[in-house]
Amino acid sequence: MPFPLFLRRFGTRFARILLEPAGDGRSPAQRDAEGDARFDASFAEADRGAFATEDEVKVLRAEHGL
Repeated sequence: MPFPLFLRRFGTRFARILLEPAGDGRSPAQRDAEGDARFDASFAEADRGAFATEDEVKVLRAEHGL
């Protein structure tokens, strides 16, 4: 099941409330249709169980020196 849109919107508002007292003057990341589509696609992959294998993770970590 895709992550409900109202929860994503709530999360953005909640993050803004939490970060506002920090006073850094930055606004939260702006969302767009393309980003929402990627977000939905990632949740669909997770629902299908399409996760990286341990070997794939090891390769990525090695590539980035982690």
